[in-house]
Amino acid sequence: MSNPIEWQPIETAPKDGTRILGFNENLEVYIPNIYFWDDKWITYFFDEYSTELTHWMPLPKPPKK
Repeated sequence: MSNPIEWQPIETAPKDGTRILGFNENLEVYIPNIYFWDDKWITYFFDEYSTELTHWMPLPKPPKK
């Protein structure tokens, strides 16, 4: 099954509070995470950790109940 959603340059990411899946290709490990924009990219998975992101993609829709 192919994935129609591809990683996009971070410059194209929404900065309206929308949660995104973000990725920094400059890190030594592959750790995508959920981020949102608030004057910088923030994730709560690391106690409000902020990082420079290089790529993003939209989050998938949650499963149906």
